[in-house]
Amino acid sequence: IPVASQVFLLILCFAPLPYQRQLLVFDICRALDAWAAFDVFAMALTISHFEFGIFSTFLMHYNNLAHGCNLVVDYLHEECFHMECSLTQGYVVLGLAAVLSYAVPKMAFPACRAALEERGGLDLRDHSRFSDDDSDEEEEDTSVSIDG
Repeated sequence: IPVASQVFLLILCFAPLPYQRQLLVFDICRALDAWAAFDVFAMALTISHFEFGIFSTFLMHYNNLAHGCNLVVDYLHEECFHMECSLTQGYVVLGLAAVLSYAVPKMAFPACRAALEERGGLDLRDHSRFSDDDSDEEEEDTSVSIDG
């Protein structure tokens, strides 16, 4: 999904498309960006690098595996198990790609929206399929006053 998101973003920016097709591609880009989890994957690898060893030690000595692991150590003179997650040199490239995968769409969407609004002559935030936030919209006061 992250690669498809970048491809559709390039199509949106550089392909000569009719206005309605550009709106469709913009919707596709936003949907793909919402489902792209490459940055989450990179963050999970980072956390696992720092936490897996601590977690496995906790499981062996203090949690429900402690009794079984103590038996393994007592009778087999071996450690029950230990988990580690080592990061290779390629992780730097993966981390940079994850940051770019997150940041590029966030920077490109406002520019694309402005270009589409200029081309179509409408404010796309007024259409429900393009609304990013509800802060621009005023809510109707539906409160009822109770007179005693």
